[in-house]
Amino acid sequence: SPDVHGSSSSSGAGTKRALFEGGSNVADETDEPRRVRARHHIATHRDSVHSDAPVTVLRAVTWNVNGLRDRAKRARVFALLRTVDADVICLQESHCVTTREGFDWAREWEGGAWFTHGKRGEGVAVLVTPQSEWSLRGGLTVSSRLCGAILRHRVTNANVRLWNIH
Repeated sequence: SPDVHGSSSSSGAGTKRALFEGGSNVADETDEPRRVRARHHIATHRDSVHSDAPVTVLRAVTWNVNGLRDRAKRARVFALLRTVDADVICLQESHCVTTREGFDWAREWEGGAWFTHGKRGEGVAVLVTPQSEWSLRGGLTVSSRLCGAILRHRVTNANVRLWNIH
C-alpha cells in the first residue's frame, strides 16, 4: 500500500518519478492500483492544503541601524520605519545596553517590540509595525546578537517563529 508520500515500498524509482512528476512509466498490472491510490492521496492532500483558506503573508525588513541610543535618531528611525510597507522589522546593532532601556524603546515604538541588550555595539530587535495583521505573542533572548519572536496572524491565527541574528 502507498506510504505517506504516495510511493509504494516495493516500487522502484521509475514509479516514484511518475507519481511526483505526473509522467507515465511502463509497469505491470499489479502496480496500477497503487499508482492510482497514490495519485488520489497526493491530489487530496494538495486540495486540503491549497483550499480557499486565506493566504497568510509575512513581509519582513531588516536594517543595521548602528545605534539607537540617541533619542533624536531613534525618533527619526522609528518615524521612518512606521512608513515601511512591512509587517516585521528586524534591527541589528541597536546598542541597547539594559533591559529597562529595551522596555522604554518598545513603548516608544507603539507596536509589538522585542529588544535584546548587551555591550555598546550589540543588540538586536524585532518590531511589529502598528498596521500589521501580525501580533507579537512572545520573545526569546538567546544573546545580545540573537533573538526570536513568536508572531500570530490576527485573522488566520497562523503562528510563525522568526529569528533575528546579527
